Amino acid sequence: MDSGICLRQLAEALHLDEPGASGRSSRAVASRPAGRTTPKTLTAGEIINSMPQAHADAVRDDLFGEVISTYTDEDALDDGILVDLSQFTAAGFAGLPVNRMTRHLFVDLEPFAQEQAEMLYHGKIGHAFGALLSQKLRFATGDSGNRGEIGDICSIPPNLWLVRNEVGGWTAMYPEDY
Repeated sequence: MDSGICLRQLAEALHLDEPGASGRSSRAVASRPAGRTTPKTLTAGEIINSMPQAHADAVRDDLFGEVISTYTDEDALDDGILVDLSQFTAAGFAGLPVNRMTRHLFVDLEPFAQEQAEMLYHGKIGHAFGALLSQKLRFATGDSGNRGEIGDICSIPPNLWLVRNEVGGWTAMYPEDY
């Protein structure tokens, strides 16, 4: 096949102008200066997040279809899946409060917190939970893929996560509770 035809087909496929015409041509793209970098490839989420809200909603609907069900933070609290920690403690990580915990983790930690509360905090379980969380949070590390958004995950050894939540804080949980 003729190389001129291949270049024209490539230029058409990439929606470039014909070689020699004004604007971007396959020749202009091919002769880009050496120091120039290629644009960063964006993820679908990054593209949607950079759009005006109305347009982003329309694109999201096109990509994923109509939302058939939502499960909010309030629903999870009402169902007992999450525990609101703001009533117990002001422990925080990376400038945000740890304001939620899965019921699974809460039930596992409650006996330790109760024992500590009776021994050290005059029966105040909130203070004991705060102390337990503060100790664990010292070892938390973020993931390199975190972007400061809802859903970011930080790990606490040996087997706990902090997940950035939609109510301005972090949810403490076991990975299997995610």
